[in-house]
Amino acid sequence: MCVPTLQSLVPRRAWLLVAAFVIAGLLMSLWLRLMLAERQNAALKRDFLALVERRMQGLENQAVRSLEVLYGLAALLRDTATRRREVFGDRVSDTFRRLPELQALEWIPIVTAAERAGFEAMARQQGLAAYRIMELDGAGNLAPASAKARYFPVLFAYPEAVNKEAIGLDLASHPDRLAAIERCMESHEIVATAPVRLVQEKAETAYGILIFAPVYGRAPDSGTIEGFSLVVYRTVDLLNAVLSDLAADGVHVRVSDAELADIDLYTNAVPPLADADAQGLETERRLRFGQRTWTVAFIPSSAYLLGRENATVTLYPLLSALLALLFGLYAGFKIRYLSQVEREVEARTRALTREVADRRSAEAAAQKAETLYRSMFENAVDGIFQSTVDGRFLQANSALARIYGYESREEFLESVRDIENQLYVDRNRRREFIEIMRAEGRVSNFVS
Repeated sequence: MCVPTLQSLVPRRAWLLVAAFVIAGLLMSLWLRLMLAERQNAALKRDFLALVERRMQGLENQAVRSLEVLYGLAALLRDTATRRREVFGDRVSDTFRRLPELQALEWIPIVTAAERAGFEAMARQQGLAAYRIMELDGAGNLAPASAKARYFPVLFAYPEAVNKEAIGLDLASHPDRLAAIERCMESHEIVATAPVRLVQEKAETAYGILIFAPVYGRAPDSGTIEGFSLVVYRTVDLLNAVLSDLAADGVHVRVSDAELADIDLYTNAVPPLADADAQGLETERRLRFGQRTWTVAFIPSSAYLLGRENATVTLYPLLSALLALLFGLYAGFKIRYLSQVEREVEARTRALTREVADRRSAEAAAQKAETLYRSMFENAVDGIFQSTVDGRFLQANSALARIYGYESREEFLESVRDIENQLYVDRNRRREFIEIMRAEGRVSNFVS
């Protein structure tokens, strides 16, 4: 079984620490991403709801302004002197110029069957040539009105140029218009129709809305309804005044009648909501308008969301993750480098240990050889010596000293300082010896 050493455990622990740090850094980056995304979504929702509230306030102001116009028109028409074509047009022209979203301002008197002929003649006398009370047939076309107990015809419609098709129309000939009239008469309050097709409207996809207010007799205590003041809107024009710029911001808006949810009174998406990416921000509000309820849906598109996306939501977590990974990469290279250095140091240490052991072994062997040599040198019966080239003894054994008649080696070495002159009988032999040594490196069978 292989047991891990301390040296092998240290890098392993270092790798585990680095891995733990990198994982913790990545988890921290993920947490940071989620936190920033949550904050961004909260801010996005807060800003979007603020936008919705501002636009709903604008729609409510628009509705209030429309009702003020209607009340003013009803008050104007209580004076029978204003129920003349020239006076009516003169009085309402300024209002129309101030409110370009208006389609028409109209006066709708109540005409009985007995009054019909005289009423039509009076209208023609006021300059409405060939005026007749008309009605919508089953195909939506205009035709002379059939005999009825009473009529609710359009007498004046300003401006006449764009509303001439509506002049003379008996509004009771259409069920939605009639329902609004009857409700207005019962409640004595302002009442709006459901979305209807205007007879003067050329676009088949556009809807209109008619808002009625009762017009009473001139006497202060009169409770008799003599007719209706009428404000006509194309819903596109009415709502565009407040909502038109939202398309450029990437916010889709859809307005529908709460009772007719499948009909779009207004939408700024083409095709409707094709680019919607609400991410839970879709918001609906209700708008009360002439006793009808409109549903206004605000839906942010992907362009709206992208335009308000904060780059730091992605940038900061990405930088945090990159730092963690870079640290892990640096630490990994550092650990590998230190491990390599450690292995090299360990290998060098082993080599030095072996070298020291070898040197110690060699020194021991040399010492042993030296001891053996000394023992042989000192105890030999033959004379053994070492000398320099110039004739001085370096060392000599005791046997040599005795051969020359000295009692000790020390005395011998002290006494003999010139080998050539003190020991050789023929000094030339010393010189021959040296020449042989120099030439061959060794001397054998040399007797002197």
